[in-house]
Amino acid sequence: MCMSYTDVAQVANAARNYEILLERDDEDTERPDKRITKVTDLTDVVEMTTTAAATITTTTLAVTTG
Repeated sequence: MCMSYTDVAQVANAARNYEILLERDDEDTERPDKRITKVTDLTDVVEMTTTAAATITTTTLAVTTG
């Protein structure tokens, strides 16, 4: 089986992106796409609203057989 350089590069890039995402989750820092807001209405009831942007990551790994 022979894999081209671009196939190997795509796999390496996908693995690095995955590592970066895991590092971000480990930092426990608040990011702009995940916000918690507090709203107090006239009855002094505190409502918590969490806003999270949808993030879809698709990784396609191509294998070339020769």
